[in-house]
Amino acid sequence: MMSCREVDEEYPSHGSVLGGKPNRCVIYPPKPSVVAEALERRNNNWFVRTKVASDLVVQVGDFSFHLHKLAVVSKSGYLNRLVFAKRSEAHGDNGAGCLKLVLDDLPGGTKTFGSVVNFCYGFNVDVTATTIAPLYCAANLLEMSDDLHHGNLISKAEAFLSFTVFSSWKDTFKVLKSCESMSPWAKELRIVKRCSDAIAWKASTDPEAFNLGGENSNWNSNVGDSTNTWWFQDVSTLRIDHFIQVVESIKRRGVKPELVGSCIARWTAKWFSGKTFVFDELTVPKHLAQKLQRITIESLINMLPTEKNSVSCNFLLTLLKLGLTMQINSALLDKLETRIASMLEQCSVQDLLVQNNGDKDTTYDVEIVTRLVQAYVVLSMKNSGARLCNVGRLVDGYLAMVARDVDLAVDDFKSLVDALPANARSCDNSLYRAIDMYLKAHPSLTEEERASVCRAMEYYRLSEDARRHVMRNDRLPLKIVTEFMLLEQHKLGRSHRDKVQQFMTITGASEKAALQALKGSDWHLEGAFDFFYSQPQIKNPYTDMILADGITLLCNDLQTTQIVWIQVDPQDIVMLVLSWHMKASTMCEYSKQEFFTGLQALGIDSLEKFRERISVMRSELKEGQKFSEIYNIAFGWAKEKAYHLFMLIIGQKSLALDTAIGMWQLLFAEKQWPLVDHWCQFLQVP
Repeated sequence: MMSCREVDEEYPSHGSVLGGKPNRCVIYPPKPSVVAEALERRNNNWFVRTKVASDLVVQVGDFSFHLHKLAVVSKSGYLNRLVFAKRSEAHGDNGAGCLKLVLDDLPGGTKTFGSVVNFCYGFNVDVTATTIAPLYCAANLLEMSDDLHHGNLISKAEAFLSFTVFSSWKDTFKVLKSCESMSPWAKELRIVKRCSDAIAWKASTDPEAFNLGGENSNWNSNVGDSTNTWWFQDVSTLRIDHFIQVVESIKRRGVKPELVGSCIARWTAKWFSGKTFVFDELTVPKHLAQKLQRITIESLINMLPTEKNSVSCNFLLTLLKLGLTMQINSALLDKLETRIASMLEQCSVQDLLVQNNGDKDTTYDVEIVTRLVQAYVVLSMKNSGARLCNVGRLVDGYLAMVARDVDLAVDDFKSLVDALPANARSCDNSLYRAIDMYLKAHPSLTEEERASVCRAMEYYRLSEDARRHVMRNDRLPLKIVTEFMLLEQHKLGRSHRDKVQQFMTITGASEKAALQALKGSDWHLEGAFDFFYSQPQIKNPYTDMILADGITLLCNDLQTTQIVWIQVDPQDIVMLVLSWHMKASTMCEYSKQEFFTGLQALGIDSLEKFRERISVMRSELKEGQKFSEIYNIAFGWAKEKAYHLFMLIIGQKSLALDTAIGMWQLLFAEKQWPLVDHWCQFLQVP
């Protein structure tokens, strides 16, 4: 007989049911062959208190059970054979005396064998969901079938096991948990499969989770709805081998692929949280733990639903990151990478945010996104219908998100910028925004590093507003600003360029101010003059300034008045020394105050004295201390954005490296450093 009590009510359709009263069972054994009063423990020995001396000792682990052959062999075919074999080995005593048997690897160990002994001697056996699986496995190992004795332990354990698995959701998980220490027996006796099928059946009976197929199938159901996912939390507690069995059973029941994918994602998030992996706490060698981790990740990838959009891009990226870390099978890794790349056109920026969890300095893993984008580009070459612009917008949005990370290396940022071909972006406004944010968050970048970051940005793919912003953006490298200004000038028609020059000559305004005023007045000069003089923010910066034209007049003959000025080439190095004496804030561009203060310091009050001081200023370049000061201040000037004045002095067409080379050649022309030409040639070698 078997009595079950405190049985759960029917499992709820929604919500975890880990609480509640557990199922318990009392197994009443058949009439025993030996009458016993009690089972007593003395240290590591168990004794059956009877009127007959024990004649059998069974050792299980560290414990010895002093029993009677008649009581156990009548119900266990396995022990019956062992006893017979032992008696046959004995010589001269016809099998008389106490026999000793050793049971290695008995499912459930000492505790379970104690229940078996109680059953053999007629004591009631109290069984729960936690102990029923080990007892059932032990009964099968010991061959305690009804063929030996009606109502034997196998049939009674089987009855309660079936009842437990199919009647209680929480007890099904307890049964599975108890199978972890005896996997071979639990698998052979199909306990794990029965539990997996029961879990799948209970989960799929939710009509929102069950895929009926046809036009009424709800494929757009929200997988985050607790109506659909009430079973996720409990399933995510399972060990990987049992979890695989459950997922396979769920798939067979027709559960929606989206729900299956979300369930796998929930399990992964629980077991691979940060740097904590499944087997970290096991007392196994490190190399074995790593192998188990690798097998686990490969198993997760293999069980993913193949249906499109059944798994989120973010989760697949997380699996890819884990796979790269664990160095899983390369073919499987490539397959996963290709799958993610094929989804990239439908992804959002949030999908790409994979955290580093402390294994790197940056908050998000930019390298893995770069790898994914590169894989997409390769894939798009084979697909004529690829929508590169969608991915271009996605990548630019992601760049803007990660650009604020002060730990993001310039090479990593640049690699992602360059991962897409030029035709992936029809407009570079978003790219420019991301680059500007990166430069702002990384003010210590060198000029060459800033130029390399900006290299992918194209002038003609920027809007007019973005171009205007570029012209006044101090964070951008000189080379980029110069190129943009040249392109801005080049795109103007001849009549427009003439108006710019005429406006600058009359007003003394800079080229940028002239362009702004003329564009604002639709290229009408009169309207531009009104605009210029009505806007103090445009006019004031250049009031009382000697600019490019003024310096040219100062250096050369003014033929209209036949006045001879200081007779110096505007590109002469001495003009740089003059700027140094005047403490000019911008090279060869003097305010009224700077000009008069500088002349007074030099003792110049006439053109004759000005011309006389030219040779003195030239000789100062040969004095070590003064040359060092001039060199340092020239370096600072070179970083300014007054490119048209700068090119007037050194005659260069571009800046950055060319600027440096031009400045070195200019500065060392008087000092006669013999290696300057070799140095400049070395820098220009590709």
